Amino acid sequence: MITEVTEQVPRPGAGRGRPRRLEAVLRVLPVGVLMADAGGQVVQANDAARRIWGSRAPFRPGALYREQRARRADSGAPLAPGDWALQRALRSGEAVGGELVEIDRFDGTQAVVLNGAAPIRDGEGRVVGAVTTLLDVTELRRAVRNRDEVLQVVSHDLRTPLSAVTLGAAALTRLADGPDAAAQARRAAARLAAAGRRMNRLIDDLLDLETLEEGRLSMRPEPCDPADLLGEAADQLREAARAKGLDLCLSAAPGLPPVACDRDRVLQVLGNVASNAVKATEEGAVCLAAEAQGDGAVVFRIRDTGPGIPDADLPHVFDRFQRGSAARWRGSGLGLAIARGLVEAHGGRIWAESAPGAGTTVSFTLPAAAPAPDLPAHAATA
Repeated sequence: MITEVTEQVPRPGAGRGRPRRLEAVLRVLPVGVLMADAGGQVVQANDAARRIWGSRAPFRPGALYREQRARRADSGAPLAPGDWALQRALRSGEAVGGELVEIDRFDGTQAVVLNGAAPIRDGEGRVVGAVTTLLDVTELRRAVRNRDEVLQVVSHDLRTPLSAVTLGAAALTRLADGPDAAAQARRAAARLAAAGRRMNRLIDDLLDLETLEEGRLSMRPEPCDPADLLGEAADQLREAARAKGLDLCLSAAPGLPPVACDRDRVLQVLGNVASNAVKATEEGAVCLAAEAQGDGAVVFRIRDTGPGIPDADLPHVFDRFQRGSAARWRGSGLGLAIARGLVEAHGGRIWAESAPGAGTTVSFTLPAAAPAPDLPAHAATA
């Protein structure tokens, strides 16, 4: 929020140091400041304003609000040149409070800013210009949005296992003595254990995602055989695939070099991707494969014969909390986001190829492990 500014017209020769002091203040302010004359022409901008707008060159007078597109952040309604806080302050002669505006920056990116303005008056009270401030709140908005998404997912996805825990506990309290009591208690206990595992998995996923996004993930890379990684991942999926009548196939090209990776983390990637494939596929097969890539890396592929991913969803499959519009199973939408973060932390990349009705293939690369250094001849014979 900024308030009205009154400019006292100085006597000739007085206040010669004022412009320099003003420029020094504007230079160090972290808030973008723009000044305009009475006609709305931008006549001065500080460095923070240029950074916010993604501009290295001085603003052309008046060009900023005529050429740049913007929207109200909450409603998405386009902002006309006359709707800016600066222009309204000039027209009304009143200060305009902070408003959230999404701007198209000069470098092609978007930012959300808190924009306010106030008129500048001379000693006789006439409006001779206006000053406007821009505070970049893009990251703050993103953080709030992420927090809201986390709360939504946690409240939604924890509700079902918590209900199972409540019902299972109630069933245990109602058990009567008799020959079937022990079997009924074991079934209730199994349901409680399964619900607990689901809640732990969601909590682990949220913690993994936060750790990845903050760059705090600890990695213990070592040379790993790609075929062994596929085999261990398949062992973890075999029961789920068998329960749905799916074939589970493995294919590792001969002579693949070891990959440099944290074994547990790569198994987590394979598990997240392949378990999604099993859930999505009603009949047919899920295949895990590995082959050499031209640059020395190894590419892993998980193919399924499921319904495929709609074209509109495909670019977003690795976004956090993203679940396909046609998904038939419940989930937090975190598995593929975590997989992407883990692959990228290894220096690899991950992508998906799909078409409706033609199944899906998710591929990711891992760098080959550096060959062990040759030992000197005397060391080999020591």
